[in-house]
Amino acid sequence: MSGDYANKLSTTVSCLDQLMMSVTRENVDPVSVPTAVESGSRPRRKAFTEEEIKRLSADYAAGVSVEDLATEYRCHRATVLKYTAQAGVHRPKKSRVAPEQVAEIIRLYERGVGTGDIGRRLGFTTKTVRRRLKSAGIYEGVPQDSGVGRMSDLVKGG
Repeated sequence: MSGDYANKLSTTVSCLDQLMMSVTRENVDPVSVPTAVESGSRPRRKAFTEEEIKRLSADYAAGVSVEDLATEYRCHRATVLKYTAQAGVHRPKKSRVAPEQVAEIIRLYERGVGTGDIGRRLGFTTKTVRRRLKSAGIYEGVPQDSGVGRMSDLVKGG
């Protein structure tokens, strides 16, 4: 340690020691532990009743967000998902690609823009672009016998 840093550290430790001694002498609790409500976490709760599981599952099926359900039922998001899965309630995943964006992906691809470039332009991964094109029945990928080699073949001279 450099001398300047060591001196500052020593001074800081001494100040903290003095502060702790004064707090202890005044019978004041030096550490205040926040309650679950103050810290923002959810307190533990007792197990769900069958009726609560039915209501939770119905709310989830109706489209209420997992976060909102966790807050309402005072439990963790994983608990919401566990009970709804056990009840056999599943929601289809929402597409993060709007129909207008899919149309733009198709339009660009048909104009000859590569999937990587489309992704960069629109803010999606190449994989997302390819999936949307496959869903539309447009993209099949590169056929194995197309004559297009791998980059490693080019480097090796193959």
